[in-house]
Amino acid sequence: MKQKSTLILLLLIFFSSAAHVQAQRKHNPKFRHSTNFSFRHEPKLSFFVGTGLSIMNSDNPSGMSFSTEPIKKNGFGPTVNVGTLYNVTPYIGILGNLEYARFRGYEGDADLNTFSFRSEGISASGSVVINLLSNYAGTGIYRSKRRRLIVPYVKAGIGIMHYKASSFKEGRGDIAYEEFESQTKYPATAAVVPVGGGFKIYYTKRISFVPEFNLNFITTDYLDNMKEDKGVLGRNDHFANFSFKVLYTPSKKM
Repeated sequence: MKQKSTLILLLLIFFSSAAHVQAQRKHNPKFRHSTNFSFRHEPKLSFFVGTGLSIMNSDNPSGMSFSTEPIKKNGFGPTVNVGTLYNVTPYIGILGNLEYARFRGYEGDADLNTFSFRSEGISASGSVVINLLSNYAGTGIYRSKRRRLIVPYVKAGIGIMHYKASSFKEGRGDIAYEEFESQTKYPATAAVVPVGGGFKIYYTKRISFVPEFNLNFITTDYLDNMKEDKGVLGRNDHFANFSFKVLYTPSKKM
């Protein structure tokens, strides 16, 4: 129930943002004309590469605290992504993303109910991107070529993830090493719904920097090779991504 409520809330924020952007455009025809004029003369296709950190909503009992213990128990690891962004309008883009994520979870030192695990997966997804401000015109901070310095955006999409996982007891003190049986047949595939947002920071005519956060809702509880209902966000092993991307826009061919 928690995971459904969180997903519905994020999707409501996404669609509310899109509606707000459309209302702004209709309210000011002069602003809309200026934005569209700038957009027609700019390249529409960009490429990106990024890296960052992923944190899982695993079945390890982790509790809530301001230490690193919940992160270690839930599982974390590096993520790398590449993809393309095509701007359909000054406010709407289509994003294609290929991403690799790896996780390592650790059992608690004195908690016999926790476990350790390793997992990794590759996902492919497509998303709709909504710019909350225009790239090209309006009030705000600008640099050359009528570009806004910072453009916030939200995004939502759907995709698939191909993954594998293993779980075990590490073997400490009186506890012997124990590897658990696979809970499903690996490698396995699941659907994933990425919802998030970030900021496009204009650096040059060709280069932008993009810090981004995504919450990935996944349709499996086997990403940690355990099937229990102990995650903070519900049963399934959803995961969050914090990444930093470099966006490259080639020059427009004449």
